[in-house]
Amino acid sequence: MLFFFLSTSEYINVKTLCLLMHICHILDLTVEVTTHLHGKGITTLVAFLQDPEVLNQLQVLRLLSVLSLHMGADIVTALRSTNQLVRLKELLQAKGKVLLEEQVAAANLLANIPLTEFEVNNFKKIHQVLMTHFLDPFMRTSDRVHLVWCSIEHGYSFLLRFITVHHHCAQVICVLEVDLLPWSITTLDDVRNGKMGKLPGRLGLAFQEGLAGLLLHFARNSNVGILNVIREERLFKVFQELLSFQQSSAVVKERAALGLQLLATKSTLFMSKDIEEEQQQQKDSGGFFFCCTALFHTEVAEPVHTCLVHRGSNCDPNMNFCLVAGDALVPLVEHLEEEQGQRVREAVLGALSTLLFDESNLRGGVTELLKAGGVQPIIELFCTVQQGELQEKAVWMIERILRTEQYAQGHTIINQGLFQALIEAFKHGSPTTRALAQDSLTHLKQISVVSSGPRGKSRVLQQRCLHQL
Repeated sequence: MLFFFLSTSEYINVKTLCLLMHICHILDLTVEVTTHLHGKGITTLVAFLQDPEVLNQLQVLRLLSVLSLHMGADIVTALRSTNQLVRLKELLQAKGKVLLEEQVAAANLLANIPLTEFEVNNFKKIHQVLMTHFLDPFMRTSDRVHLVWCSIEHGYSFLLRFITVHHHCAQVICVLEVDLLPWSITTLDDVRNGKMGKLPGRLGLAFQEGLAGLLLHFARNSNVGILNVIREERLFKVFQELLSFQQSSAVVKERAALGLQLLATKSTLFMSKDIEEEQQQQKDSGGFFFCCTALFHTEVAEPVHTCLVHRGSNCDPNMNFCLVAGDALVPLVEHLEEEQGQRVREAVLGALSTLLFDESNLRGGVTELLKAGGVQPIIELFCTVQQGELQEKAVWMIERILRTEQYAQGHTIINQGLFQALIEAFKHGSPTTRALAQDSLTHLKQISVVSSGPRGKSRVLQQRCLHQL
């Protein structure tokens, strides 16, 4: 079918693209199509993004956005080689100059492809790279003069294209600059609240999914400048609202939960930094003067949330991305209990698992999980889930929960269902699942030895099951 793309007839090209879209989207045969498009097939499709016919560009964008779910790495390689990544970003913010369908397709395509941290960055870091090229001793004087002239006459984006063309450094291109973060948040809010009008069909949901995916690119980034903008724009709250919004699709909820997970993993970075700054301020101000200031300070302080996960620190969800302080645990647990898709549950478990990352403070994480009513739903999910990533994430959390003796010795955890599920996971799970299930069973064996009470028969049966392994 790709031979039809060599045709000079625009009619045949459009019909071929529509047929491929029908095969992928309507007949749900995307995986089968991707097996035939690796290499030259994707390169041919990407080349059509430069087609002067708007209809051809739209159809290619839509097709690539669907295919990017399964072959994002191949597509982004082809886009880099043809310098089309920046054009996709320009399509997003070209308000009134392009079709809304093009913006939606570009948003989803950018959301689904893997981008490097350098391609999602702020101006300062790219400026350093430009200076590196400018001071390159192997750079010709004429090129250096041209570089300065570009920056003055044509602006920043043209300067990046110059470096890419003349120095073969496609990685220099910054696709998602930091200014796209507030734009994505504002546009997402406009779509949800109907400020962009009533969007036809599934276009509104698709736009939300694409914008949520763009926000994930920023949440993955560890650049300090971007993290500060994330704090200013309160991205943590945005992800929380997307998760709780009833009209959000399963894809949006999955990406919102993943966003909370990505931000929560960075909480310790800001916690340690904020504590050091506070201690330095106390040291600089002097102990006696600081105490007097606190004693005679008449302004009523805002209530703070003492978080056991972060060892009793006073957390702010928008400053250090704390799930506990942001009251995000209960909504996450509710989505775990509801009949959602598997990918949503995997993302929710990923967010909840951040409470147990600190192995030296598992008790704090388990205590907060208990307060939110999240331990029992995790156990029940593990007992009913099939083999796969969801089972692996659930048993990872159970193994860490069982390390805390104070909870593990409680009557809730000692039950036949959990034992049988762990045994099945040990026998038939993946290598990682089997190792975690074995560790969990070891914890339960120790518990059954030290426990006492009216459940003696149950413990004897559990011991027999353990010895059979």
